[in-house]
Amino acid sequence: MAFQPPLINFLPITCTTAKSHLLYTHTDYIMDPVMLLTLSIKNLAIAEQIELDFRQGMAIITGETGAGKSLVIDALNLLAGGKADPGQVRHGVDRAEISAEFDVSNLAAAKAWLAEQDLIDGNHLILRRVIAREGRSRAYINGQAVPQSQLKDIGQQVLEIHSQHAQQALLDSKNHMYMLDEFAGTTALRQQLQKQTANWQKQLRELEQLKLQQDEMSAEIQLLDYQLEELEALSPTEQAFEEINQRHDELANIEQIQMAGWQALSRCQNDDGEDVISALNYALQQLASVSHPGFDDAVEMLESAKIQVQETVSSVQHLCDNLEQDDELLASLADQLQQYMSLARKHQCAPQELASVWQALAERRQSLFVSDDDIAEKTEDVASAKAVVQATADQLTQKRQIAANKLAKAVIPQLKALSLIHAQFEAKLTPIADENHIALGQERVEFVVSMNPGQPLQALQKVASGGELSRISLAIEVVCASTSQLAALVFDEVDVGISGGTAEIVGRLLKQLSQQVQVLCISHQPQVAAQASQHLFVSKTVQQGNTRSAARWLTMDERTEEVARMLGGVELTEQTWAHAREMLQQAEAH
Repeated sequence: MAFQPPLINFLPITCTTAKSHLLYTHTDYIMDPVMLLTLSIKNLAIAEQIELDFRQGMAIITGETGAGKSLVIDALNLLAGGKADPGQVRHGVDRAEISAEFDVSNLAAAKAWLAEQDLIDGNHLILRRVIAREGRSRAYINGQAVPQSQLKDIGQQVLEIHSQHAQQALLDSKNHMYMLDEFAGTTALRQQLQKQTANWQKQLRELEQLKLQQDEMSAEIQLLDYQLEELEALSPTEQAFEEINQRHDELANIEQIQMAGWQALSRCQNDDGEDVISALNYALQQLASVSHPGFDDAVEMLESAKIQVQETVSSVQHLCDNLEQDDELLASLADQLQQYMSLARKHQCAPQELASVWQALAERRQSLFVSDDDIAEKTEDVASAKAVVQATADQLTQKRQIAANKLAKAVIPQLKALSLIHAQFEAKLTPIADENHIALGQERVEFVVSMNPGQPLQALQKVASGGELSRISLAIEVVCASTSQLAALVFDEVDVGISGGTAEIVGRLLKQLSQQVQVLCISHQPQVAAQASQHLFVSKTVQQGNTRSAARWLTMDERTEEVARMLGGVELTEQTWAHAREMLQQAEAH
């Protein structure tokens, strides 16, 4: 009997979760409500519109090559903050839109993050992404526009996507620490250590800055003390400089001053009668000889002028008689002026301003002090912060060591179940000597394996072949993911390169994992597909020259057909159908 793809009422928008479509109905899969509830895909690649409702457990996605099975993975990756490409927009439309709703009732970290960002909306989380053909991409969380970085932050807290090339990430030992911490439940402790280390480094920088400031202040104090000593020796005032400068000019020009005074005296009073006083006496005699009342004022003013001239002569005579050359005083004044000018040049000010400079420097010196107590207090802060870091790092190391042993004990049986009979696994912790790199812990984490008896444990890329690496990756991912606090785990063809009994083991592993966290998986293996609690079939149709991808949940009968197709190809025999029914029944029994 030839297999016919289950396309009854198969419309691009048809996706339901009616009870008649469910394979498992017993309560083994009833878990705490943490899951992906719905997914909407519009105009993404060849998908025109797909609406999916999910339930807890393991959902398998199958379909023919090129039908668009990876659309679900691509859509979820975009909602997790993945890079958007305008080429993903369906041909002929302006934009693509993807949205999903999650129940985050028991995701405390995600709810705390949403509350912190003022984006929380009860126990529901709605992520939305719009991609425009012209290249713009917009993101929304619970109806509010957000940067892509925020979408990525929350997306990675509710979704974890394991692609076909996840083993490549496993080859990078830098990721092993994060995987071990996720398994150990020490991610928060590591983040706490990072914050404590940052505080320790901050305290250390402040101590170094304080010591540097102390050195700089000591140097400045020495300079200020020297400058103040120079200024104090001079004791400058604005008036003193003016007086010294005037006195210096007077002594330096004493001969010219005396000469000017004698010449002035000779004009005012001399023996030949040709002077100012003689002229005034003659004028008075002439006016007095006529005794005219009109000259009375003139006579009075001339007599006043004569008196003033006589007083002037007396003053000038006294000054000229008492002016003496004093070379010692002149030299002293010149030295004082030189000190004023020299200090003015040093302080880049006028000599008259030295007094105010002196006062400003004295005030600056008074404000400076070097406290050994501050250094001692900050040194204690540094030691205290470092002790906190060391205590947390020791705690993290202890928990990692315990988790590393548990991880090895959990992974090795999975490896043997995946037909790697002689495989050994270890999460190796290597101490890091440099305390400056303690922010992530005081050890380096690396996963090492041995594939054959007698062979030492070595790095994954040195030991495992491609097929072995795929199974090792799956075993580690399944074990580590079992402790993840997520809404859903998504596996993209995680079973590639395996078949037969190993594929059945993979399916059972994923089914077992789905009892702890919702699992979505694209698969080509009937042994894996049979283990699912939901089965989504994806196909593509061509209508009027347009290709569309469509998806629907399969009923029990349709699941049997699909598993039979995966087992036997196009031509299905009764034996193939029987085998498919048996696989589904055995999966349900387990």
